[in-house]
Amino acid sequence: MIADPLGTSERAVRSPVTGVLIGRTNLPLVNEGDALFHIATFEKLADVIEEVDAFREELEVDALD
Repeated sequence: MIADPLGTSERAVRSPVTGVLIGRTNLPLVNEGDALFHIATFEKLADVIEEVDAFREELEVDALD
């Protein structure tokens, strides 16, 4: 959701594509045309899901060491 500076008007933000969220802004104020999110798109999303799960598992193991 984005809102005007006073919070009186809100609007949902929806992506026109399906993909994996790889980045987002943390800034509290954005202007028209600013990137809110970075989305990686793939031809075979199922393959990406497997890779992301493997990467997540590897990070969890590294965090325990």
